[in-house]
Amino acid sequence: MTSKKLLLAGTILSAAFAVSTDAMAQTTTSKTTKTTTTTATSDTAVLRQQVLDLQKQLNDLKAQVGTRVTSTEKTVEELKKASASDVKVTLPNGRPTIATNDGNFSFAVTGRIHFDTAGYFSTKSKNGSPSSAVPDLNSGVNVRRAFFGVTGKLWKDWEYVLNLNAGGSGQELANSTALLQEARLTYGGVKNWKFDIGYLDPQNNLSEAMSSNDLAFIERAAVTNITEGIAATESRAAVGARFNTENIFASGYLTGSTVGNGPLGAGVTAGDEQIGVVGRVAFLPYKSDVGVIHIGINGQKVLQNTQNQTPGPKSLIGGFSDRPELRVDGRSFVNAVAVANTNSTAATFNIDTAYAYGLELAGAYRNFYAEGQYFRFGYDTQNIAVTGTGIPGRIAPSVDFDGYYAQATYVLTGESRAYNIGTGAFGSPKPARPVSLETGGIGAWEVGVRYSYVNLNDTNGGFIVNGGKQTLWTFGVNWYVNNNVRFMLNYITGDIDKKAVLTNAPQGFKMDTLALRTQFNF
Repeated sequence: MTSKKLLLAGTILSAAFAVSTDAMAQTTTSKTTKTTTTTATSDTAVLRQQVLDLQKQLNDLKAQVGTRVTSTEKTVEELKKASASDVKVTLPNGRPTIATNDGNFSFAVTGRIHFDTAGYFSTKSKNGSPSSAVPDLNSGVNVRRAFFGVTGKLWKDWEYVLNLNAGGSGQELANSTALLQEARLTYGGVKNWKFDIGYLDPQNNLSEAMSSNDLAFIERAAVTNITEGIAATESRAAVGARFNTENIFASGYLTGSTVGNGPLGAGVTAGDEQIGVVGRVAFLPYKSDVGVIHIGINGQKVLQNTQNQTPGPKSLIGGFSDRPELRVDGRSFVNAVAVANTNSTAATFNIDTAYAYGLELAGAYRNFYAEGQYFRFGYDTQNIAVTGTGIPGRIAPSVDFDGYYAQATYVLTGESRAYNIGTGAFGSPKPARPVSLETGGIGAWEVGVRYSYVNLNDTNGGFIVNGGKQTLWTFGVNWYVNNNVRFMLNYITGDIDKKAVLTNAPQGFKMDTLALRTQFNF
């Protein structure tokens, strides 16, 4: 019994222990599961919070970056505006220039000096002229031009030019009208158009449209100077416009008197100024990288002669006379308005209107250049009396004249003359190798020849004008040291053929001269 009881008790205890152990195991597992679940839940919350915090930080960073980007963009725009309004100082081809970076404003100082030296080494009679008819031409020097001025832009579309001229010495200065060379305002805000107003040079023909810095010879041909003086002289009050495309140039101006010759000018009585019109058209039938052909026409007419001597005789301001294509001696020997060269009985005679028109032809091919122009011009008189013809009373005849020139140049060093359609004219050669002892550059060398002729003789309705004929040959050598300095050597030979009014006694002469120009500009 005891053994059975003990065995039974042992079994019961074993079973109880087993149950107790299992229960404990279950309790421990349950506790472990609960702990793990609690820990996982806590970690998830922490991670979520961290993600939220990171998201917030990212949003804050984006906002800061956006603010900085906006601020940076604003700063860049401000810098651009500030940079655009900033000015830069440059020296293009030696010209002091101040300009804003946006191109709205600019200011440049310009200058031009043409210093001439000449010797008239031969003058002699022609066709039996008496010695009294042969002038003693004066050799010497002449500051032909001494320009100093400013040019620039206002609000991009407006251009201005102000030039003063202190040039001319001796007789040349005595004949000059004023120190003011040019005072011009130009509007260029319309594509292909320029609108000008002020005292300016209407540039009524091919030669006049070319800058004096670019001329092939020291002076322009006489006929161009004679005709431009009618209504298109430089320093003339004018308003007008210029137009150009790639192959066409056109200009037109309404002109008044020159500087110093207005209705209230010194030494004149009150009255209306001269009024004239000037026009020019040119086109390029051929244009390539190596050459260009220019064909043009030009014309001008005085609609109203100056009234500053009304009711007395009215002489024309300028025109119808010129010097023999050099200014060192300032005298003119062909003149169609000097009373001494007419049979008018008055001290002066009335010129009512005047006109001129011309044909232009020019071309360049590589380093060869040729140019020529023909002009017809004249004036209408009013209420004049003449002598030696048996015509009584007053008459009003018209007289007509003509002239032309042809010239050619060749650049020995290979450079060419570029064409500018904006002015309808050619420029000068630009040295490919400016003179330099260091590099061995010799500059550009150009040779040229010109023949010019003008006839200021005519008779009509009893009115006789013996203004004379002038025929000249000019041979030239030009040395372009660089873009700013040039030396020009001209040999001029020719004759003035004149006859006295009524008697036809010869008064002409022959001449030879050698001239040197020293030129610099900026």
